[in-house]
Amino acid sequence: MMFGFRDRFEYLECSACGTLSICQPPEDLGKYYPAQYYSFRPLKGFYHFVKCRQARYSFGANDLLGFMIARFLGPEGSVAALKHVEPEFTSRILDVGSGSGAFLHYLARLGFKHLLGIDPFLPSAELQGKGYVVRKERLADVRGKFDIITLNHVFEHLDDPLVTLQEIARHLSEDGVAVIRIPVADSFAWRKFGVNWVQLDCPRHLFLHTRKGLTLLAGKAGLEISDVVYDSTSFQFWGSRLYHRDIPLTSKSSLLNNRWKLIVQLPQLFLFSRHAKRLNNLGEGDSACFYLVRRD
Repeated sequence: MMFGFRDRFEYLECSACGTLSICQPPEDLGKYYPAQYYSFRPLKGFYHFVKCRQARYSFGANDLLGFMIARFLGPEGSVAALKHVEPEFTSRILDVGSGSGAFLHYLARLGFKHLLGIDPFLPSAELQGKGYVVRKERLADVRGKFDIITLNHVFEHLDDPLVTLQEIARHLSEDGVAVIRIPVADSFAWRKFGVNWVQLDCPRHLFLHTRKGLTLLAGKAGLEISDVVYDSTSFQFWGSRLYHRDIPLTSKSSLLNNRWKLIVQLPQLFLFSRHAKRLNNLGEGDSACFYLVRRD
């Protein structure tokens, strides 16, 4: 439904932990990652301007516009999740699934010095940004240790999550931490919206993990969860309502593509954001950030 294909897929729900997994991924997943997919969006224009200001505020900068944006849309999740671990500007950071490098771009502007991104679907062998680089590589091909490894809504797209966690454990420094942000199936939104839940996002999301499921998986990889922060936003409501009305996320009716509609609906977005905050406090938000460390 992101692009309005309206293709149908079946998912299994684990009776032990509640994790959802796709039964049969399509042979050609590339169809569902076209050039206009959001993670490949160029770093320019109104959208980029909004995200940069949102990111500045989310890391603690005094930014009135950033505050106003975060008030209605929530904080810039990837930056806020990193701030939680109180990183040094000299920390060695590896971002897995960087796409166009937007997250690393925000970090470079904030003052971070050692930034590397990887993405096997990068159109070119390497993307050079101001203060960061993104390479067309898989995690298994990366050399060296990192103080922080981030996966911002990437883990749910991977076909072998256990192997990925094992590679993360191998690349973490002794006191390193992995910051994994994912949608979670043990949430109010999944129970309320069902197949219209916007973060089900089939067939790109091969797995929709739960807190219990990820805890079990991390243990098998020699990792343990040190903290969990629920970070769902108003998106779970307005996006799912679009799908319930059979409207694709990328349509002209979507808030993503209609800035005037976005302005008109700010009061409702504010209410959605307040509801999301309450759900997060209850551990019922539809997305969460998991902090993983190496198990002693």
